[in-house]
Amino acid sequence: MNKISVIVPIYNAEKYISECIESIINQSYYNLEIILVDDGSTDNSKKICDGYAKLDNRIKVFHNENRGVSYTRNFGIINSSGKYIVFVDSDDTINENYVELLVTTMLKYNSDIAICGFDFINNILRKKYIIRGKESIFKGVLENDYYILEPFLLTPWGKLYKRSILIEYKIFFPEKYNIAEDQIYNYNYLGIIKSYVFINKALYNYCDRNNCSLSKNRDICNFNAEVECLKVKQKFLKKNNIKKWEKHINKNAIDLIGLYLNNRLINYKTFKICILDLKQVMNFNIKFSDIKYRLNFLCIKYDIEMFLFICYNFLRLFKRLKCLF
Repeated sequence: MNKISVIVPIYNAEKYISECIESIINQSYYNLEIILVDDGSTDNSKKICDGYAKLDNRIKVFHNENRGVSYTRNFGIINSSGKYIVFVDSDDTINENYVELLVTTMLKYNSDIAICGFDFINNILRKKYIIRGKESIFKGVLENDYYILEPFLLTPWGKLYKRSILIEYKIFFPEKYNIAEDQIYNYNYLGIIKSYVFINKALYNYCDRNNCSLSKNRDICNFNAEVECLKVKQKFLKKNNIKKWEKHINKNAIDLIGLYLNNRLINYKTFKICILDLKQVMNFNIKFSDIKYRLNFLCIKYDIEMFLFICYNFLRLFKRLKCLF
């Protein structure tokens, strides 16, 4: 039975960490190395983790200074000894057969990564994320199936990775970013492999605990991280000859303008720098029929950033006025 390393990055998770750990130690697959990496917590997370380590000798606890989730996950990878690696966030849980199904399916289909569906859970709803119209387990190549898999490539959880590939190709989470780092990590890994297997069941429970808007994290620093992610994604799509990848990257780039630049008050100089960054990943031989994408695309292509800047500021002002009345 192959040893599986389960890496859990932890920061001030005293309310949820016990439930998370319980779901791991109660897995039907027993040969686990459970790595709990405390990222400088200031609450009782340290004490809770140490308590579980005394009860289960499969648990290893590390206490570090606060360095961020990417450093914490990388620390877990380096200090792991399992043949395969899974990640679990400290406020989430996994179904009892989560690890067993990932491992047995990966081995059966001889794949380099196993991916599964998940349940999104918050105070209001529970929503299942699987691929509709597909069988319970299916295998394929990324070149053919990328677009149906893309929604499941945003996070490191819900997947089983080969540690040998991570170490040989030095695939780690970029520590200078605090957004889009998961995607960069996944695309770097996927760029090495060809085949995958997908378990079309919700085996991971993603718990949205705070229900806060992502717009709070949409500052210019994070915008730069998203652009870097687009570059890594572009390299992957091009290498794997994904159909219509140029148009897909262009749409992603234009969407970033709406997500970041439409919702924040920034000066024209900063806006122009952001647009220039996006131009590095865009292909200007692509045509759009959708009016929103076409307008943005043409303004960027022909260096009419000022017009675009005025339009987005007008839209932002209109939204604020609409909220007042």
